[in-house]
Amino acid sequence: MRIFVTGGTGFIGSHFINKALAAGHDVVAIRREGSEAKIRLVEQPRWEAASLAEAKRLFDDGNCRDIDVLVHFAAAGVLPHESNWFDCCQSNVVDSLALWKSAVAAGVRRIVSCGSFFEYGAAGARYERIPVSCPLEPFGPYASSKAAATILLTGMARDSGIEAAVLRPFHVYGEGEDGSRLWPSLRASAEKKFDFPMTKGEQIRDMVPVDIVADSFLAVATRRELKPGEPEVHNVGTGVPMSVLAFASYWWSRWNASGKLIPGALSYRPNEVMRCVPELSLDT
Repeated sequence: MRIFVTGGTGFIGSHFINKALAAGHDVVAIRREGSEAKIRLVEQPRWEAASLAEAKRLFDDGNCRDIDVLVHFAAAGVLPHESNWFDCCQSNVVDSLALWKSAVAAGVRRIVSCGSFFEYGAAGARYERIPVSCPLEPFGPYASSKAAATILLTGMARDSGIEAAVLRPFHVYGEGEDGSRLWPSLRASAEKKFDFPMTKGEQIRDMVPVDIVADSFLAVATRRELKPGEPEVHNVGTGVPMSVLAFASYWWSRWNASGKLIPGALSYRPNEVMRCVPELSLDT
């Protein structure tokens, strides 16, 4: 299968490319000039030098022919300090929609897009396990723009009769994750034999390894039967809820860290949702 990938140098995208190439698929991916994948790629895809805003021209100009599926990871504002309303809406909504429409016009019949559990926002706190039918009540520009993108892609799929799916990964962790996140921060402190200040860690989460997420995207992109004009939305997780403190304690012990975890040293974030656990429906 011939797969076009955006966000291929990113955290989840890098793992997806490795798995897609290992499975024998032909992968075309965009990247900005000088950008490198977050993890080592065993094999290189065919890279096209383009930003997300420029990617539509690859379909408009006929440079990308016979693409079977577009897998869309590229997004602005994933890291909170990089999140602002204009950039998130421009990239996650306007540029993404333009790419999808050009791809469909060029004959692409399947689009699989990476959503976010942040789309649920405040509404997620009302559920023991969040279903995909949960209302979307996001906080901030990143989550709001991702929710808008989901609505646009699913609406476009119904209108144009293409196959489409949005996968919402929950708390993904693993190699290549940004160093400011919990898991890599924990590991860095453990390796340096530092103590690790953290919140009380009472938040309940579904912490999902990035390999599981990449496998889920590959299965939906290449194997799952999707019905034209009937878009699907799925949560991606392990199905095993745990507290952030339990997660941190597990890895702290596994790494034989000599420092101490210091729960309660940090305050919770504004609008912190204390329980965020998905209802899983994806059978891949």
